[in-house]
Parts: sequence; C-alpha cells; structure tokens
Amino acid sequence: MLPTCARWATHATGPLVALALVVGCADGPFAGLTVAREAERQQTRSTMAEILGALRVALPLGLSDSRFSDPGNREVLTGALDTLAENAAGLEAHASGRDAGFRYLSHSLAEDSRALALRFGEGRHREARFLLNQITENCVACHSRLPSAEASSLGKLLLEDVDVADLEPAERVRLEVATRQFDTALATYETMLRSPAATPARLDLEGLLTDYLVLVIRVKDDLPRARHMLEAFSARSDLPRYLERNVRSWITDLTHLERHPSAGPAVERSRALIEEARRRSGFPMDRTVLIYDLVASGILHRFVNEHREVSDEVAEAYYLLGVSEARIRRSFWLSEGEFYLETAIRMAPEADFAELAYARLEEETLAGYSGSSGLHLPPDVQRKLEELRALVDGS
Repeated sequence: MLPTCARWATHATGPLVALALVVGCADGPFAGLTVAREAERQQTRSTMAEILGALRVALPLGLSDSRFSDPGNREVLTGALDTLAENAAGLEAHASGRDAGFRYLSHSLAEDSRALALRFGEGRHREARFLLNQITENCVACHSRLPSAEASSLGKLLLEDVDVADLEPAERVRLEVATRQFDTALATYETMLRSPAATPARLDLEGLLTDYLVLVIRVKDDLPRARHMLEAFSARSDLPRYLERNVRSWITDLTHLERHPSAGPAVERSRALIEEARRRSGFPMDRTVLIYDLVASGILHRFVNEHREVSDEVAEAYYLLGVSEARIRRSFWLSEGEFYLETAIRMAPEADFAELAYARLEEETLAGYSGSSGLHLPPDVQRKLEELRALVDGS
C-alpha cells in the first residue's frame, strides 16, 4: 500500500461494505488485458489503493452521525476526504483512454468525492454522509458491466474480514458483488429468491431480481442457470400478477436464446436483439423483454471495451447501450444510459441514429428535472442539450 494509505489505515476500525465496493474496482475493469496496458492497470491500482486508504478512515466514522460530526474527528476526516477527492480525480484522469462507461463512472466518483469533501468542510454533515454512502453505487455499476470468470483476490481477503452474519442479505450480496466474489453472490441471490422471508414483489421492486439477472447473464454469461432459477422462482405462490407475466416471458426468452444464440458481428447482433425487444414491447418500459436487453448490453459492453476508436460502428454501439440501459436501469443515482446516448451523438452526429439518440436523451433529461413544481432545468444542462442538438442539426 502507498505511504498515504498506510497513514490513513492506522485509523481504520475494520473493513465495511462500502469500503469493499471501492477496493474491488482495483481488480475489476482490467481483467484479461494485454501486456501493453499493464502500465495503465498498475497506475489505476495505485490510485485505488490511495482511495482505499482514505475510505478506511471515513467509512467507519460515517456509520455514526455523532462520530462523523465530532470535532475531535474533524482533522483526520478532512485529511481522508481530501485524499479521496484528489485520487478520485486522478482516477478520472487515468480513464481518458477507456470506454465511455468507465469514463462516466470514474467521473461520477470524482464529482461525488469533491462534493463530499466540500460539504464536510462546510459543516454540512448530513449531506456529506449521504454522499459517502452513494459513492459505492459507482463501483457496483462498474463491476456489473463486463463478464468475469475470476474473483478478486484482494476482495476475497476483505470479505473474509467482514462479519457478514451482522449484515442483511441484500447488503451482504452487494458486498459480494462489489468484491467480485461472483459465485458467492449468485448463491446468496438464489437463497433470497427462494426464501419466504422476502416477498417476490419486494425482491423485484428493490432491484434485487434485476441485479441477479445482470450478474448471472451479463457477468457470468450463464443463461441455463438464470432459467433454472427463474423456473423455481415462478413456482412461488406469492408472485403478483405483473411479476408472473414478466418471469414467464423471461423463461421463454432464455430458452429461445439458449437454443438459438445470436450470431454475427457484435453490433449487428445487438441491434437485432434490441429491435426484437422493441417489436414485442407492449409499452415503452415493458420489462417482459428484459432478457433481450441484458444479452444485447453484455455484447455491447464487451465490444466498446475492446474498440476505443472513433467510428460510426462504435457510436452505434453506444446508442444501443443507451436504449437497452433505459429498461435495465437499477440506480437512480447514476445515469449511464444518458451518457451513452450523449457519447453516440458526439462520436457520430451525422449518423441516422443520432437524431433518435438526441430525442431519447432530451426526453430522459427533461423527465429527470421535472416534478410537481414544474420543470427546473439547470443552465449547464440546458446548454449541453443545445450543444448536442446543434451537432445533430449540423449547425
């Protein structure tokens, strides 16, 4: 661990769920890279080590409002949060050559870390504690983008240090995913899906069912396992009618895709899957076609991770990712889909899909800033929309 990390680590009281969420990022995005990218990998791992050291201070204190706001802890917390913000900014700088998904997530981490340090410095402790917890969303999203056959060795050590018996199942499984212990996480998800302790509606509405499908389909690429679990889940007598409909469709689609896997170039295959989902949708956010979106997004994430050049084909891949993410979306804190659409527009504003990408992005953006008191669009967001519209219009 780097010197700053060692200094912060002397104040740590033990690993936490959110801590491990960040640590896993050090191993996650670089699995299977060529030798040519080893320097990039090592630089990012060093930066993540600094982030880890800072969080080992902040997170234990952040569990308690009294400890977090205690003047006696202010100095060490200020140092830790400043280190977090500095290294999150460094991670964002390292991400400049990566795919748009990683760039977006590293930018989100950097923005949240800067805001966290600022709020704490101003004495706005409640807002700062909220941001400290939300930082973990970035790493969960990062780990569920790409397939992975290997667990993180560092994450395994951290998981062994945590007393998981004290954690709620939903919190424990997030820790397992975040530390890249995917096989353990799948077993935990499947136990929850079978357990009468949690109703199917709760598992679905809290995103746990979707998170399971993301892990088993997009990360582990195991369609038969997903189908077998859903068949067992469908036998539960307490499924609400809407969920019966969704699960029945998912099982049918998994069976079809197992027997008839998509073939051909990645973008072409993904386009066909998403078009089939659109054709079969009964309404814009119809989740009965979720399986098609998940399989397509998995293909697309692999494609953009391998193709970093600027081209119409890569731009279309980002457009299709934006379309599929609208139905997959699990986090209200992150807006990956909107960033994918923006990336598609900037990369190929003259392409046929750019107009559709802008229309989708504009609708998502306006909806996000609308409420009971009307539309409140920040000036910088308005300027971005105008800039993207001008690109599409060629003006």
